[in-house]
Amino acid sequence: MGDTNILKYMLFFASHCDPPFPEKEILAKIESAKNRSSKADFNISEEVRDFVVTSSGYFLTSDAFNRLQVTSRSEKKAVVQELLRLHKKGVVERHGTKNGCYRRIESDCEAEDWQNACTDTVNIWLPFGLNEMIEIPPGSIILFAGSQDAGKSAVQMNIAKENRRAWAVHYFSSELNAGAFKNRMSKFPDLPIDQCKINFYPHSSNFHDVLKTGKNDLNIIDYLEIHDNFYKVSEYLAQIHKKLGDAICVVALQKDPQALYGRGGSFTQEKPILSVALDYGKATISKFKGEFKGENPRGKEYHFKLVDGCRIVKGSGWHRPPPKTKN
Repeated sequence: MGDTNILKYMLFFASHCDPPFPEKEILAKIESAKNRSSKADFNISEEVRDFVVTSSGYFLTSDAFNRLQVTSRSEKKAVVQELLRLHKKGVVERHGTKNGCYRRIESDCEAEDWQNACTDTVNIWLPFGLNEMIEIPPGSIILFAGSQDAGKSAVQMNIAKENRRAWAVHYFSSELNAGAFKNRMSKFPDLPIDQCKINFYPHSSNFHDVLKTGKNDLNIIDYLEIHDNFYKVSEYLAQIHKKLGDAICVVALQKDPQALYGRGGSFTQEKPILSVALDYGKATISKFKGEFKGENPRGKEYHFKLVDGCRIVKGSGWHRPPPKTKN
């Protein structure tokens, strides 16, 4: 309210008190209340701005209420008003159609010295002789999308086994506990378990929170488990890629039999530098975006056999399948 109406109402309230409130004290009360309100609004505004600055991704107005521990109607109103002011200033933007959903606009984007950027590749063992065909730079995701019982875990375990000496291997499993992992790894005849330097973690979600990001870290995710909203797979891979630093991450993903892509479809191909589809006894390169030796490997197939559920036995080298003929 404006000052005139405030005084009008306060005089009315004062006159109906028992006994009547002294009119000479009304102005002092109004001034005191306005000062307290102004100070509270200022503090809440500062706290809202601090909350926004330290937020990442999307947040709701209720998140701000909870973080700032505001409970009164007037405090909540002050929070909402400050968010609206920040929206007008271009500090935050609205997200979706849901009321009170915002995202901080991250405008920090500095140019990098690309002329002096490192173009090194990593020395990593990959199954099916893939490392002899392609170059993998630091900070890469390698994706193996496999159908049921096609050998996803066998591929991941071979990668862990063969790279354990040159890399710090971190194996994240959404299916196996430590005992089951030990049983599977024990099937390798040339792997002394007591000398096996592989870090094992039972883990099933938010892998980007636990990734090891050093230059010599090899992260293996077996597997990226998702049962619905498959479109989110690309978002999860993007989170991993953003967090990865100079490390490497090999991700296993479920797919339907004979499908070229894993759950999430072609959107899963955006972040991985290499994607391989696994079906029973067959591997197909669905994507490679980088430096390769010889012919572009995309679309090539490799036939293999699994022994004891872990050892990969070569059946045929990489080749292009004959074109399908229409009936």
